[in-house]
Amino acid sequence: MKPCRTVDQSIRIDPDDRNELDRLAADAQQRLHPFIGAAVRDHHAAEDVLQETLLTMLEGLPGLRRPERFWPWMYRIASNKVRDHFRRQRRYNTLMHDVPGDTIEERAGALEKMIAAEWTDQLSHAIDEMDARQQQIIRLRCFEQMSYASIASQTRTSPARARINLHRAKTVLKKRLHALSA
Repeated sequence: MKPCRTVDQSIRIDPDDRNELDRLAADAQQRLHPFIGAAVRDHHAAEDVLQETLLTMLEGLPGLRRPERFWPWMYRIASNKVRDHFRRQRRYNTLMHDVPGDTIEERAGALEKMIAAEWTDQLSHAIDEMDARQQQIIRLRCFEQMSYASIASQTRTSPARARINLHRAKTVLKKRLHALSA
């Protein structure tokens, strides 16, 4: 067992000791909750930011070089997580401001419609880039919901070949959608 490093009189860090990590997380939670709560001013958002902070602490703890700097390190992580929270909130508010509607519910519904329309456009664009046979099998199976036997008779193949062609077409479609979203 490797030796524990002391942060202050009450906290010792041994990344391999689960009980020590639990105690350290509980102590960090107790100390950081008022700090984050005062900054965020929303109980639920503060809980989320606190959890993100604790996860970052647990991930970074093995690389902590100066244990005596633990609390400044923790407050810096918490401050960064609070800033990230406000950035996300600002992006969301900006997006919601551009969405038509009088109430938040109407704006959220309009936002969902905008996202669905964007997704549909991306899907349509990806399908348009496929060859005609792949487009046909996607259209028949996914949009017209035809059985493999019906697809096979319409495309003059076997039901097994129709399944294989659909699998290949879906693989191509997934790659195209991934490329569009990247």
